[in-house]
Amino acid sequence: MAAPVDLELKKAFTELQAKVIDTQQKVKLADIQIEQLNRTKKHAHLTDTEIMTLIDETNMYEGVGRMFILQSKEVIHNQLLEKQKIAEEKIKELEESHFLRPLCCQDAQLSPTEGPSGGEEGKRDIRCGVLWDFFGIWKSNYLL
Repeated sequence: MAAPVDLELKKAFTELQAKVIDTQQKVKLADIQIEQLNRTKKHAHLTDTEIMTLIDETNMYEGVGRMFILQSKEVIHNQLLEKQKIAEEKIKELEESHFLRPLCCQDAQLSPTEGPSGGEEGKRDIRCGVLWDFFGIWKSNYLL
């Protein structure tokens, strides 16, 4: 009778382990995207800072693919500000989703499946303890 509990526990454990690995990969991807957006934002800011030192009547060339288009300083300045704003919004969006992903797994760890014999409390407590020990380390790495 102990074998079905162990098999179900093992199945639940492997499912949660797969979910943790998937979440960790998504978090790493979000971190990489945030770094790239921060670089883009910084590049736009530095370019805008340099452009603002020029006189207002200066015409500039905007790179578009393999060609350049003559634009005024004001148009380039507005485009750079828009680029910074878009990058900030995407960073904020990624950080929010980055924070919520570990919480999804935390919810999964706090509500394990019921035992095979209709949800006996003793079996559920054992299962919850094992899963909590596994995810306790993971939770401390991402939420603190």
